[in-house]
Amino acid sequence: MKRGSLIFFILFFTGPFADAQVKSGVKLLAKAKGKAILLRWAPTTSFAWSQGNQKGYWIERYSIARNKEILARPEKVFLTNSPIKPRPLKEWEVDAQSNDHSAIAAQAIYGSSFQTSLSQTSTLTEVANRSKELEQRFSFALLSADHSFQTAKLSALGFEDTTAKEDERYLYRVYVANKDVKIKLDTGMFYLGLQDSVGLTPPMNVSAQFADKIVLLKWPKSFV
Repeated sequence: MKRGSLIFFILFFTGPFADAQVKSGVKLLAKAKGKAILLRWAPTTSFAWSQGNQKGYWIERYSIARNKEILARPEKVFLTNSPIKPRPLKEWEVDAQSNDHSAIAAQAIYGSSFQTSLSQTSTLTEVANRSKELEQRFSFALLSADHSFQTAKLSALGFEDTTAKEDERYLYRVYVANKDVKIKLDTGMFYLGLQDSVGLTPPMNVSAQFADKIVLLKWPKSFV
């Protein structure tokens, strides 16, 4: 085997998969808003993101407590009938017309030059360029989802649980629907209930300066 071919073999097969086994997975956050619980997750690597786009995410909910009592056995339900994936491109059109974040995320996911497969004849330069492009798309997709929950839902990075009950507390689990036991992807988890709803924190040490038809409000940046 030529030296160049050997380097390619090591980079392509040990690099991405070793990283996937050690670091890849999903991180999950959640918050209660009104009568719903909003789930927002993010893959930790571009590899996990591409796997999630292809295979989708399972969302599990375990009822842990009811009426302030711990259940003897947690009650498990799947919140969707199948793994959720980014919505088909056609379903992005209406939101993307007025939401730049959705337009960017759709391009990151469905851009025509986006490729995830490599042929055996791919050069090291092609491998590097493909990896760089994937990282850029991954970064833009996550950033867009951070700025718009609607974009997160279209991207299969957000979900609204409207079936939560006020007297229950839940453990949520989100993970890539990956059946390959050789590639382990971490699961994102979060525990809360509707009673954990948190309002906006008011600023502290507010001062006011009054002028002609103007009031200037000031408060320490550390409390923002």
